[in-house]
Amino acid sequence: MVWMFPKIKMTKGIMISLIVYGMFVILLLMSAVGKQFFQLPIHLTFSVSLRSLIDPVVVLGKLILVYLVVSLIPIRWILVVPTFLFYPVVLMDLLGSIIFLINGNIGGLLAGLLQMITFAMILYFLSMITLRTIHNNQYIKSTHYVIRWVKSLKISIPEYWQPLLFWMVVHWLALAFVQTK
Repeated sequence: MVWMFPKIKMTKGIMISLIVYGMFVILLLMSAVGKQFFQLPIHLTFSVSLRSLIDPVVVLGKLILVYLVVSLIPIRWILVVPTFLFYPVVLMDLLGSIIFLINGNIGGLLAGLLQMITFAMILYFLSMITLRTIHNNQYIKSTHYVIRWVKSLKISIPEYWQPLLFWMVVHWLALAFVQTK
């Protein structure tokens, strides 16, 4: 159970920059929606279809692909790019939860919080695998970069594959069975 909720290690500078960036994104989203922010008619449905089962798998596959491509670049700070691209998704889930809370929809609030937490954990574990891959790459002995990268990836994935898979399955179930319209 401990591996599902790790101690997230962040420096104070990273934490402050994420908070400032998050506040900027929230203000930007709220200003884009305007007065209608608190009056959005959002309906929560619990249903399943073939499309609702396949779409989350495609999204998670693209997410993994982005982090794999980023792990090919041997510079640690490059991880900032996907983090700043996908962090607003977590914030949009938070804003959706706030809308459900204001409208008194407890089921929607819980579904939104579940989607937010699972996506944030997926981003965390993909980031950790990417960082470990970039870090381990410098210690692998080979003249070919791709061979070093593959070996480094083989070392990095076993550390985090169980919690990553757990959170991906929970996120897939949350997206597959709960839709907002």
